[in-house]
Amino acid sequence: MLKAIHHEKNLTKGNRDDIGIITLWTRKEAITKHLKKETYGFVGQLYSKDEGISYLIRNCLANKTIRHLMLLGVDLYNSGDALLALIKNGIDENHNIIGISNAAIHKEIPKLAIDNFRNHIQIHDYRSLKEYEKLNAILSELKPLPTYGFSETFPEHKIEAIESFPTDPVGYKVINKTIGQAWLEILDIIMRFGIRKKTEYHNEMKEIINMMVVITDEDPENIKWESFFNFTKKDLDEYIPIILTDLNIKDVEYTYGTRLRKHFGKDQIEEIIDYLKKVPHTRRAVAVTWDVKKDLKNSKAPCLDLLQFLIQDNKLYLVVYFRSNDMFDAWPRNAFALRALQNMVSKKIGVNLGSLSIISCSAHIYDNCWELSKSVLKDNPSKKGLNLDSRGNLVINVKDNNIEVVHYSPSGEALGKYSGKTADEIIQKIVSLKSISLLSHALYLGAELQKAELALQNNIPYTQDKKLPLHP
Repeated sequence: MLKAIHHEKNLTKGNRDDIGIITLWTRKEAITKHLKKETYGFVGQLYSKDEGISYLIRNCLANKTIRHLMLLGVDLYNSGDALLALIKNGIDENHNIIGISNAAIHKEIPKLAIDNFRNHIQIHDYRSLKEYEKLNAILSELKPLPTYGFSETFPEHKIEAIESFPTDPVGYKVINKTIGQAWLEILDIIMRFGIRKKTEYHNEMKEIINMMVVITDEDPENIKWESFFNFTKKDLDEYIPIILTDLNIKDVEYTYGTRLRKHFGKDQIEEIIDYLKKVPHTRRAVAVTWDVKKDLKNSKAPCLDLLQFLIQDNKLYLVVYFRSNDMFDAWPRNAFALRALQNMVSKKIGVNLGSLSIISCSAHIYDNCWELSKSVLKDNPSKKGLNLDSRGNLVINVKDNNIEVVHYSPSGEALGKYSGKTADEIIQKIVSLKSISLLSHALYLGAELQKAELALQNNIPYTQDKKLPLHP
């Protein structure tokens, strides 16, 4: 009888020990219902190109009676292609499957053992087969083959520390009340997810493409000072005028302030203030620092390139674009100075202060600041705490033999009602209507809806945010 070394609960066992059936992303139950147990040894799914194939190899080498592997089903992530490539090409010196990207076999399995697996396993590719009732006849025609040795097992796989975690290749959003707490989030994201690459300065950086940071409540006249900032209050006081005014600094080619106030022969900020007073609904209140004639090949071209002011609900919003942004050394000071500029413009126009959004196309930390960033993060755990969802709240009840969810706006106005018998049914409605925006809110609702479903199924009283009375 076959012995499942790993993920036994995910395997359906049969009675012919030399045949394994891999259903890839197709539910194995959709296939086993057509099979006779005497035609196979095990049926299992194969989702991933690395972990999944590694455990498949482990099981086959622990059960050397397995000689045939049949590939069936939908191959969503090319795990079937990866298995075929392994059999054909083997692995390289780093245990990567040759000819397939992002597919590494556990290094605890020796290359000699992997080659033994490759040389004794026959792969039968039936991924195009749709009529699964034909499988019994196909399987019965496979010639029985003898075992090829004694069972082998290997040490458990150890997860190695990695340089960067997988994430979306472009786009990361941070929302926080204050600049200091947002900066901690920024450092954590780039150190965790940033891609390591070279720079034009002969060093390296970790980079996130297109990071948007939204600061909602920082008071520029009474800033929230943090002890972990890598600059002093005096440094900040000296930096802010570099953006607010046309201050010239000796031996410095330009400042953002001079580009905004003088470089193009006009004061863009004052013109924007005058125009917003006359046309508060305009979308043309844009200031630029990029000089098309000189900056493409200018090694000292400005990193801050564009500012746009928008008035909405009597609040002045500022959206800023950086082509390149040093998020460790420069970002906090940039943010404080831009917030001060936004505040100055809002006062001259006579409107309230809205949020500040800073879009950094290349948001990066240089290699000489990696250890400093880790130190700041280690000594200063994020204090973000509970964030209320800007899209509202959802109140869950179990009533009339249904799970009922009422969606309320942040101000308490009822926006809609969802009902169903299962957590998944409600979740699908919430997702389709985009009723939430925060990951923490999604995780919370998933747990609460599962509790509500359990209460409904077992006729248990349900109260949101309280434990189910499972043991009266």
